[in-house]
Amino acid sequence: MALLATALLVAAPAVAQVPELTPLNYALRYDVAWSNIPIGRIRMTIKEDTFRYEISLDIKTRGIVRMFDSTVSTITATGHFKPEGMARANRYQSVSTDDDSSKVTTVTYAEDGTIEHRERKPADDPNNRPPVPLHQANEAQDPLTAMYALRHTMRKHMVRNERTTTARTYDGARLADFTFKVISPATMEIMGEHIRAINTVLKREPIAGYKQKELKKFKEGDPTIHVYFSADSKLLPVKADIKLRFGTISATLTDLQPIQ
Repeated sequence: MALLATALLVAAPAVAQVPELTPLNYALRYDVAWSNIPIGRIRMTIKEDTFRYEISLDIKTRGIVRMFDSTVSTITATGHFKPEGMARANRYQSVSTDDDSSKVTTVTYAEDGTIEHRERKPADDPNNRPPVPLHQANEAQDPLTAMYALRHTMRKHMVRNERTTTARTYDGARLADFTFKVISPATMEIMGEHIRAINTVLKREPIAGYKQKELKKFKEGDPTIHVYFSADSKLLPVKADIKLRFGTISATLTDLQPIQ
């Protein structure tokens, strides 16, 4: 479900039609369903001011899914803005717990954006999950910072009428490229209102840090993922659909509250 939380052009937009992005200070909730059956929820909090930002995700399964996966995940990222407005992480942490165990991944960054420390508890078996070389990991952003920075890059691409945007992410274990390709404008009902949205298709390209069984599954075919972004100054994901052989898993924005 974390993939759902993760990620923009209107067809041939003119520069005058591309609004400036507004600062994000919101608490959001996404309800997750499998073929319209509720299976979980995602809570996201985004805070920013002139100098820094903070993002958190809280992911929880429910209903029949808990019989197979009772994991609760909390993911956080904090960082600052460079003078040119670029987001740069200070710290990233992912905590996953289930009925029997807990997994914690922590990555901290130096002022120049390079990784200062990374740790996985429990540690991965390098024969099972090869570690990502540090020089490669330093070419990526953590998933939350990448998601946050994505909207700024996408806006630039909107001005230039470019339809694809790629974010390279490193979550402390896996390095991958996530590419969003604009398909079309869309109108959809979100929180009881019809809104203009931007329909994109998300593709993942694993680079390093993947288990052999993960790579085998990827080669068999990644699912088709549509991510819809609001066509306004927020440029927030409002819905994501993952089409699987046994149905569609959807995450839909159901609550959006401003915060101080």
